[in-house]
Amino acid sequence: MRNDKFYTKKYNKDQNHFLESIFVQSNGYLGIRGYHDEGIPSYEGIPANPSSEKISSNPEQFIAGYFDKSPVTGNSLVNIPTLKLIYIILDGDKLDLSIGRVSNYLRTLDMSCAVSERSFCWTSPSGKSTSISFNSFLSYPRKHIYSTRISIKPLNWSGKIEIIDTFDPAGLTQNQTHYKIISHGDVGNGHFCKILTNTSKLGAVMATSYDINSSLKPEFFKSELNGKKVIKKIKLAASKDKSCEIRRYLSVCTDFDNDAGNSDLSKRTFSQLFSAKKLGWKNLLSEQKKEWSCLWKNANVKIDGDPERNSKLKFYLFQLLQAYRQGDSRLNIGAKFLSGEHYSGHYFWDTENFVFPFYLATMPETAQNLVEYRVNALPGALRKAKKKKFKGAFYPWEASPIDDDENCPEWWHDKEMSEPVYIPCGNIEVHVNSAVANAAIQYMNVSGRKLPARIKICRMIVEIARFWASRGESGKGIYSIKNVIGPDEYHEYVDNNAYTNHSAKENILKALSIVSDRITAEKLGVTEKEIAFWKKIVYSIQLCYDKKRNILAQNDTFLSLTEIDFSKYDPSRPLFRQITPEELSKLQVAKQADVLALFSVYPFLYDYALMQRCWNYYEKRTIHDSNLSAGTHANVANLLGRKKDALKYFDKVLNLDIGNESYNVYEGIHAANAGNAWISVISGFAGIRWDTDRIYCSPQIPDKWNSLSFNIFYRGRKTGWKISGKCISITCSKGPAIEMVVEGKLVKIGTNPARISISRKPLGVVFDLDGVLVDSAICHYNAWKAIADELKIKFDDKKNDLLRGVSRRESMMIMIEGQIELTEKQIEHYMHKKNELYKELVDESGEKLLLPGVKSFLSRLKIAGIRLAVASSSKNTPSLLRQAGLHEFYFDAVADGNDIKNSKPHPEVFLLAAKKMGINPRNCIAVEDAPAGIEAGKRAGMMTFGIGHAELGKCDFLRESIEKTDPKIIFEYLSNLK
Repeated sequence: MRNDKFYTKKYNKDQNHFLESIFVQSNGYLGIRGYHDEGIPSYEGIPANPSSEKISSNPEQFIAGYFDKSPVTGNSLVNIPTLKLIYIILDGDKLDLSIGRVSNYLRTLDMSCAVSERSFCWTSPSGKSTSISFNSFLSYPRKHIYSTRISIKPLNWSGKIEIIDTFDPAGLTQNQTHYKIISHGDVGNGHFCKILTNTSKLGAVMATSYDINSSLKPEFFKSELNGKKVIKKIKLAASKDKSCEIRRYLSVCTDFDNDAGNSDLSKRTFSQLFSAKKLGWKNLLSEQKKEWSCLWKNANVKIDGDPERNSKLKFYLFQLLQAYRQGDSRLNIGAKFLSGEHYSGHYFWDTENFVFPFYLATMPETAQNLVEYRVNALPGALRKAKKKKFKGAFYPWEASPIDDDENCPEWWHDKEMSEPVYIPCGNIEVHVNSAVANAAIQYMNVSGRKLPARIKICRMIVEIARFWASRGESGKGIYSIKNVIGPDEYHEYVDNNAYTNHSAKENILKALSIVSDRITAEKLGVTEKEIAFWKKIVYSIQLCYDKKRNILAQNDTFLSLTEIDFSKYDPSRPLFRQITPEELSKLQVAKQADVLALFSVYPFLYDYALMQRCWNYYEKRTIHDSNLSAGTHANVANLLGRKKDALKYFDKVLNLDIGNESYNVYEGIHAANAGNAWISVISGFAGIRWDTDRIYCSPQIPDKWNSLSFNIFYRGRKTGWKISGKCISITCSKGPAIEMVVEGKLVKIGTNPARISISRKPLGVVFDLDGVLVDSAICHYNAWKAIADELKIKFDDKKNDLLRGVSRRESMMIMIEGQIELTEKQIEHYMHKKNELYKELVDESGEKLLLPGVKSFLSRLKIAGIRLAVASSSKNTPSLLRQAGLHEFYFDAVADGNDIKNSKPHPEVFLLAAKKMGINPRNCIAVEDAPAGIEAGKRAGMMTFGIGHAELGKCDFLRESIEKTDPKIIFEYLSNLK
């Protein structure tokens, strides 16, 4: 690769099938693999099933949305007749690069404008030498048009050139025939072929027309059926050392086209064809370059200082740009784009999880189409859930545009199998639901639009929450989701997959947020009873925390499985091709990122220590037999500041298709991997995140890179970014200033460019627990009241207020002061008894202890790259965090009464929290609700943030509650730190 061009200078017939994927041409409507225009005559016939046969060519072409149904594979993307096959006979010698001699070979793909060129000199076995070039592009502004310019120059001969333009229907999809040719004939200086699918009854017409200079004395023969092929012969007179310029125009239209209207299919195809031909090659090319210049203007990413990685990244961005086009919400994106028939062209969770973020940030209208596709498919998801005896919406594991039902076959049987094999994916890979919901949530956050479909999106999210509420089961106070396959597909029928359960919880929380508005709840038919049930699930769902290892367990059984010895297996082959599924299920090995995938999707929910421990455990147990895996690891490595690992996995992403590291690129480009290339850079190295209120940036660019430049659309505004090791430059299109949080500090970006220095100074916020994050005051009060009643002493609210923020012993002494004398033994007894009563009351309360708005507040701080800690004098802090549903996931450090000798107002606990986070206390804010805590924070050298009481007036700033506090104030104060 060089700059904007992918090229190869050597012809190698063994590389044909691989390069056909690499040189695929697409415009989001049509996809034509990069097979040789002249075909490969030495190969007898077109392979029926390129995915399973040993082949030298996959001459495939596809139309977005053009599907048919098969009893074996279900709905399949149809491999239509060849669109660019042109057999060429040079003075009696059939052009065939596998025989004779090839020299001066050069094949290029100009990614700046999606133009492909192939040139070479071919000497036939009879000794005739000819210079030949093919120059072609699929028009982006005219989606139905494909243009080719052929130059043929005889070097040592004169004679006849015969062109045989061929529509060959021999290629099948998944070994199935999906259409019949129903008519063919001549049109202009070309011909046409009309097909009709067997079951979906969709027609398609493909037509060509040639523009050949009259000086070549072209002879056009009638279109004919030659066996199954529709051919059109053209003969030319060629002279030595004179170039023959041939311009070929192709048009393709179908009954499925969103611009079809009521027009006649053939007439529409011919109209498109002749309009393009009239415009001419040069003007079409000019249109193409202009359109692609606009696409790149928004979507380009530039890595300055690393040209090799920059060029490779551009290849994947190019694939994303040419794979899908806005304007048709009936369509989604297949796992192979339009570059191969593998997976039958079905739509998976790959789109929402790995590809959608690119479109959301660079082509918002296109992202809207993708969300609308899932919204429109809601009826099918509701039917599927009902069929499986669940409530709400259960989205298909495999989807297609011609119906909204599950497209994953339950049974698979082909000629190589002795008996059918059961495929459980459509029934138990339920995490597709979370991907659909998350994409919709991201779209609402980033677009900020009050679009008419917003209530429809909310309905979809609510129906997904209803599914999660019916899919699990409760027992012993725990809500479990059983019998699933998580992202790691090597372990089937597992219980409590961490990725699934955590995602389900987040989906339900979003639904609860939506229906917190009574009017919206009524519109969506959500009752108070249903809301209460959802809250119960959120409080009780199994979150898979393993106390022994202090990590998230991938599922209920994974940690008890046998350790794998990778040295026993061939690293160049997928593990599933070396051992049986049953053997795989017994080993601690993940096909792809599973637990680690959680951190990529929800990076703001977990603390760095937990993520680091999970990385240390799971990274070495993941074999990356899926193209989804390396990009996730690159992103998470960046989150954890593991620069070497981030680059290592980023290189795996970049080389997966270009370097054929998966050994299956001949099947087509891996869509998810292309999306991961962008995510690895923007979310990973650039550290860009977005939430409901603002953009966050905390970059980790490699030392070798001089700078990283890119664009992101946010709330209808285009923002331009340039990040170096020392500063971040940001521009913004016209409109109101956009608030961003850069390196934990609040900035406002207007139309004037902004330049922010990168200090690399870690910033932290240290929270008191009770009264700030949780409210167990009633539990404390009732426990102390029970002790006071037993001792027959007075205890009221006024006395209770004096106990805030002090240790249990000090509280006991304050309570009995002036009322009763107790021995040391009695004091210890009642302190212990009070604590046991308190813990019982806390256990009964569960997540009801959590104060409103806390999780959202913490998430926004985490997403900004700010480190978080808890500093509490209570020895019950760990259990209180767990009961409140915070666990240790949210915090980078916890300092409590078990770690200190001195209670507040002594600063020990705050100083310890800062030390555990590795941050200078002067770069921290202490959040407190008690005077003793405010004093402790100040004595620790921290800025202080008071919650709730006028008597906290000595604090630097005061707010009524976390719920009513915009985290913006934290960012503003941190921005003022010197």
